[in-house]
Amino acid sequence: MNDDEWYERHGLRPADVEPVRSMLREQIRLGADNDSALIHLGCEQLFLHGDLADVLLIWQAKHSSFDAACSVEWQLLCGAGRGGSRRSLTCGRSARRRRPRFSPTCRLSIPRT
Repeated sequence: MNDDEWYERHGLRPADVEPVRSMLREQIRLGADNDSALIHLGCEQLFLHGDLADVLLIWQAKHSSFDAACSVEWQLLCGAGRGGSRRSLTCGRSARRRRPRFSPTCRLSIPRT
């Protein structure tokens, strides 16, 4: 399914975002063969939904391929607000070490391992 078909089926603000999450997980699994336009649309849908739990999924989708990284803006990570998104991604405990984190200017940086 391409981005036009997805939009026709779900719209920009779907009532149920679980299919969006599933689609993004599938696109992440495809790696370099994924559809960056479909990923961008899915990330916009999750951004508009504004659930803090989706921030890491958007981050993973953004970095699933070069094309997706170029098409998904970092601002889409802040759907739940800059402060909440920043706290969600901040690396503070060893169990969360591999998660990305925001710098004070809300630019993403990968934690060093």
